[in-house]
Amino acid sequence: MRRSGKRAVKASAVFVAAATALCAALALGVGGCGGVGCGAVEYPAVEVLVFDAETGAPAAQGSTGTLRDGDYTERMRENRFEYARPEDPGSLPATALTGADGRRGTYTVRIEKPGYEPWERRSVRSTSDACGVTTTQLRADLRPLRP
Repeated sequence: MRRSGKRAVKASAVFVAAATALCAALALGVGGCGGVGCGAVEYPAVEVLVFDAETGAPAAQGSTGTLRDGDYTERMRENRFEYARPEDPGSLPATALTGADGRRGTYTVRIEKPGYEPWERRSVRSTSDACGVTTTQLRADLRPLRP
């Protein structure tokens, strides 16, 4: 009786390991396993929180972002949320720029906004796990142009 119990536990562990490996293989190939413990949502590869470098205020509205990975180029979209500043008791509406949903890669990220110097980061890596892309979060502090 004891042996069959150990065999059942071992078989269960093998099944879980095989399911995890299959899910990981699918994630590497198609950007998500869509099953065991994972939602069906594709997360952005890159998220950029944009701020004014002098005031610290959120500054994504009115800015444009571009992601490049080899021949792949995508214009980032605005994603609104509430941003809590440590020095203020409330939260402020803020906007992040996001893109490359479900696509891992190594990106050049460029943020532009009228009245500010362009901001750029190279070699920004987004990886994936068994559930899909892991979002890489960046902070862009835009410096106002000087007259």
